Amino acid sequence: MPEGVDLTVASTLPVAGLTVMRTLGLAGSVLGARVLVTGASGGVGQLAVPLAAMSGAAVTAVTSRTDLWPELRDLGARDVVGSIGEARGSFDLILESVGGESLAAAIGLVGPRGIVVTIGNSSEKETTFNSRTLYAKGGASLYGLIVFDEVECRRVGERELERLLDLVRDGMLRPSLALRRPFEELDQALTALGAPGKPCSRFERLASASDVAFQRPR
Repeated sequence: MPEGVDLTVASTLPVAGLTVMRTLGLAGSVLGARVLVTGASGGVGQLAVPLAAMSGAAVTAVTSRTDLWPELRDLGARDVVGSIGEARGSFDLILESVGGESLAAAIGLVGPRGIVVTIGNSSEKETTFNSRTLYAKGGASLYGLIVFDEVECRRVGERELERLLDLVRDGMLRPSLALRRPFEELDQALTALGAPGKPCSRFERLASASDVAFQRPR
């Protein structure tokens, strides 16, 4: 690991960071492209926005957390909207994590030869769409991404992780941490981060095995 990179910060990169790197890789070059990120206030979203912007994309971030809009703009988002229904125009790449109606809307917004990468379903709702919405665009695609499978199949891995660590070391990437707690307080931390009756499970255990670092829920 590069000198000067905090282990707490580094612990967030293997899952969230590699998810974003693989997503950008699926799109090819995003220089001059329009990129839409749903769930932009979460751990993956707050890495996707700056990484896409650094790659030359015009990024639209979607989150209902209006208090985080200034932060997302600072991270590189050109536009920030409260819902995907407020996004305008077509997009070359859409990173979608909400599912349900949001995923259906994303399919409607992707442009010809564009790609929608779905990485989750935080809404826990089913998605219904007319297949013509996708195929009639010409060359547009929908890709389901689970980072563990991507790593196992060597579609993303060590090279991309080294790149992320270098960006953190150089101060160009600043992963967001919601809190850091001793591992013995795991249950309390999950309850504090999750919705009532639905604990948040997005966390990374540090290599030291003494602490747990939590990224912000979507």
